[in-house]
Amino acid sequence: MTYSREVEVPAGSDPVLDLGRVRGSVSVVVDGECVGEAFCPPYRFQLPGTAGRLVRLDVTVNNTLAPYLAEATPTAWAFPSQLSSGLLGSVTLRIRD
Repeated sequence: MTYSREVEVPAGSDPVLDLGRVRGSVSVVVDGECVGEAFCPPYRFQLPGTAGRLVRLDVTVNNTLAPYLAEATPTAWAFPSQLSSGLLGSVTLRIRD
């Protein structure tokens, strides 16, 4: 799943994108350039050179196999906590003072 949005970044220090709670691995792209990837918390990404600009953010979350396995071949190894996926927590743009 890819989440996309244009964001007007306030002038000042370069911000940090905090994705909050994520289920799956994630990559963050700003204006077509990858700024980072993560497969575990914290899901925070520096956004260099974005201060004072309108930028396009693309956040791609890759799911685990647990939801597929639970549906296609019921198994005792897919736990309920593994069945959710995507951006689950508050997504914030943190600006340093």
